[in-house]
Amino acid sequence: MHDLQDDFLVFITPFGAYLDLDKGARCMTSSWRRVDDTSIPARAKVTGLYVNNALAKTEAMLAGFDEAIMLN
Repeated sequence: MHDLQDDFLVFITPFGAYLDLDKGARCMTSSWRRVDDTSIPARAKVTGLYVNNALAKTEAMLAGFDEAIMLN
């Protein structure tokens, strides 16, 4: 990824409340693991990396939880 031009774009849309702060959040430890930084750097916000997070969230929701906690 060299000799590339870069640019910046921000797209904003209202989503409303993610979680009800008055109720708290029911969380579970996901069977999915966070991608190692030597595979795809999580801090790079690489688009394909979000699939891993989506799988963990879906697993939590199907198990009756609000959110997933991913371990290294």
